[in-house]
Amino acid sequence: MDENKTPTPEEELPDEGKKSHRALLIIGIITMLLILIIAGAALIILRGLRGNEAVPIVKREETYTIPVTMEESISIIDPDEFAAMTDDYEDETEPPETEAAETTPVTEKTTQPAETEPPKQQAQTPIYEQYKKDPDVTNVLLLGRDARATYERGRTDSMIILSYNKRTHGVKLISLMRDMLIPIEGHDWNRINTAYAFGGIGLCINTLNDVFKLDIQDYMTIDFDGLTKVIDSIGGIDVNLTPDEVALYQSYGMIPNDTQPGSYHMDGATALKHARNRTLGSDFERTRRQRDVLIAIFNKVTSSMSLTDVTSLISSTLELVNTNLPVTTIVSLATDVMTNKSAISFETSRLPFNNTYNGAWYKKMLVIQIDIAENTRLLHEVLYGD
Repeated sequence: MDENKTPTPEEELPDEGKKSHRALLIIGIITMLLILIIAGAALIILRGLRGNEAVPIVKREETYTIPVTMEESISIIDPDEFAAMTDDYEDETEPPETEAAETTPVTEKTTQPAETEPPKQQAQTPIYEQYKKDPDVTNVLLLGRDARATYERGRTDSMIILSYNKRTHGVKLISLMRDMLIPIEGHDWNRINTAYAFGGIGLCINTLNDVFKLDIQDYMTIDFDGLTKVIDSIGGIDVNLTPDEVALYQSYGMIPNDTQPGSYHMDGATALKHARNRTLGSDFERTRRQRDVLIAIFNKVTSSMSLTDVTSLISSTLELVNTNLPVTTIVSLATDVMTNKSAISFETSRLPFNNTYNGAWYKKMLVIQIDIAENTRLLHEVLYGD
């Protein structure tokens, strides 16, 4: 597309085609999980959860030591140049038609790195057993997946840790930046979003537990093709818009010209475009918008829907969900949430945390190099209060 041409809504925000609906996959996952928690007493509905992808939890036979060195050298990018690049950079999540040509990485804003072939799919890795660090804290890994992908198991562009503390009634949502460079057992250092392709959900969970010393055992995935109907079915949501977002959406005709910054009521289609907005800011800002939409959905469900309404919503969307969460766990969480609904608090963040990372080139990939020790410390503060 001509760089001097202002993109239309069809060209930029909706981003139709292979990447359709990708940015909201994770919101669909979390929505389903939170709705299931709220309606946990409806056991007959909960038994409808599909478990055909259940990943076994096993004891680890061998000890894994995180490598301290990489196969190739890493080249740090100037922070200002990296910020400019990530404003425009959009990773491919579909395999290229032909092998990427050999190119020398440069740091100009308009140049994209040579994209590597998607990792070759391997057998599903089991989840390695972990002891809970805090009996009151339940951590669940949420993964987004496009059922229309042209290859069976691709990268996961949307990953969030959902944590609930029964003692404090706090819900924590930690977005994982897809380009974080971390060690993946058996696969050197790579972007975190390749772990799913290498070894499925099990390797995703094991990698997070290994690198950040976590205790995740549960997961939820979704093949999501229409969150708009979920949002519309609950009557829309209220989301806060910044002045820049208001100006952009007015220029696209998405919202009325008299709309002011602040709370704005969105239907499903508008919420989808908002959460997938890549025009303002980088992927960091996009994950923030996704968390805002998520919280708006949760607030709407808990404040205005009856148990009957929620059960009906689950019945119509349950086919999209796969999880290994036992019914007993969901019911336990449901009981606690419903009993202490007025005390529920939200805290959102993303990994890596501020001032703990650099942009870099590694194996011709634009990546985020992180301070693992510092991010582990800050993450434990958020999840466990350490």
